Amino acid sequence: MLRVIHLGLGDIGKLTIHSMLAQPKHLKLVAVVDPAFAGKNLRDLMGKSAPSLPVHASLKEALKRTPRPDLATVTTASTTLQIQKTLEQLIDARLHVASTCEELAFPDLRNKKIAAALDKRARKNKVALIGTGVNPGFAMDAFALACTAPCSLVRKISILRSLDAGQRRQQLQIPHVHIHKPSL
Repeated sequence: MLRVIHLGLGDIGKLTIHSMLAQPKHLKLVAVVDPAFAGKNLRDLMGKSAPSLPVHASLKEALKRTPRPDLATVTTASTTLQIQKTLEQLIDARLHVASTCEELAFPDLRNKKIAAALDKRARKNKVALIGTGVNPGFAMDAFALACTAPCSLVRKISILRSLDAGQRRQQLQIPHVHIHKPSL
């Protein structure tokens, strides 16, 4: 059984945890990190199906207080640059890492230098680092391809993404624009 530390309690993070909990023979959630929910209990945030675990403010704190995890799941950011330091800490702690970071799905496309440095660091520490991407990586690419696998001929695939950005994390929301009309 793999002992997992999870980072990020946004919508994707919570869904990732639910998926982990559905595999109790293979995965055991042992720690959770999200500064926005630090000090709270995971069960209070996610309901009775979640284990009673404290949410840690930092990765450093979680690693200090958690018996040796094997794997980290990271659902905190969309760019390699945003999660580089976190990935370095996890790799240095000799943890395998799976992240939903979109850029990590194809890391050489955006940050070839960072990707090469992370790969070198992971190889040195004998751990795996994989980026799955969710949007658009899975939701709009891999899922459509998987659905067409049994088809002998595909002429067209159309994907329409529709969501309420107001319900998403701040980085994905459109900033409010205030128009100031001068008085005459």
